Amino acid sequence: MGNERFFGIKATIVSSFDPSLADKYNEGGQVRTSLHYRLLKEAGVDVNVVDLTNWKAHVLRILHSVRKNLNEGRTIIVMTGPNGSRTIVPLVSWLAKQRKNKIIFVPIGAGTIQKAIEHLPEEKLRAFPSSGYQEINDSRVGKWLSRYDSILLENQYLISSYERLYGLTNCRKIVNAREAPLVNEKPLENGYIPSGDLLFFGRVSTPKGIFVLIDAIHLLNKSGIRPKLNIYGRIDMTQEERKIFDASLNDDFVYRGIASQSDKYRIFAKHKFFVLPTYWEGVPGSWVESVIAGVPSIMTRYPVAEELIVDGQEGYLTNVGDSHQLADAIEKSLYHTDYPKMVENVKTLAKQYQLEGNEDRIVAELLGLAD
Repeated sequence: MGNERFFGIKATIVSSFDPSLADKYNEGGQVRTSLHYRLLKEAGVDVNVVDLTNWKAHVLRILHSVRKNLNEGRTIIVMTGPNGSRTIVPLVSWLAKQRKNKIIFVPIGAGTIQKAIEHLPEEKLRAFPSSGYQEINDSRVGKWLSRYDSILLENQYLISSYERLYGLTNCRKIVNAREAPLVNEKPLENGYIPSGDLLFFGRVSTPKGIFVLIDAIHLLNKSGIRPKLNIYGRIDMTQEERKIFDASLNDDFVYRGIASQSDKYRIFAKHKFFVLPTYWEGVPGSWVESVIAGVPSIMTRYPVAEELIVDGQEGYLTNVGDSHQLADAIEKSLYHTDYPKMVENVKTLAKQYQLEGNEDRIVAELLGLAD
């Protein structure tokens, strides 16, 4: 049902997204883009998409499409991750120069800032943004970002980081929300969902900490502890990394492939803990989904994470890249004496990330109309 406030508004999402494939997407950024597209459509907005898939090979087509949508007076909503955003954000800003269109940037993950600061040693990364880091100069991107009507970020840490690094005053918070799971809405696509102690759900890659997790599991195995770990997601590795990964698989450490959207929450419900030993993130969509499903998490203390959970209350936090700490946290999760209390804490936390009741607010932010 549309909202009269939004009727007649035209908007274009610029992102790696194809509406015809919306039900097939399962990675966090794609799921979020799909959700925002649907919310705009359901709110009565005339919304279309400039698809950035393989954008490097189609720059001229994208330039033409963005210019055409600007000429139609549409609000342009850029939703890109750390790599594409550093090209697409300036491109859209340049095309919109001296026009009256609203332009909005919704970073996927940490957006432009990730490439600017990810090279810093951990102690400096954790201290950012309070120290300012005069040695970091990303003024070129900052100039383009300042021309946007809004930069919509997922939590206060990211807002402070963008304001500090780029000197921005146009940053606002938007909830990385998810819908509550609908139990038995659709039949199982795969017919059977295995249970486990731990669930890794997302892109299977080095930056997501998969090899730190492998090392942690090996440490536990040497002590005679064999947690059951199921891994779902797209594998993104070099050939050499893939060999190491495949050699680590066994009956207790299982790669299950890519999960369907309809099976996702049932997969979470079959596991005690969600584990994500990532090196750097925004607010991970897979973590939000684990919270909505009521599953505690084991995560690294990357800068944003300490705003997400309290160590020992909704899960456990370990230092980035520390397989020994991760092994200790996994061991604690296996023998947690007050697990039901931790689950209740997660269910309370989930209220902050539920889509229900936040729909109009999210649409208003995406259109640059929020108070």
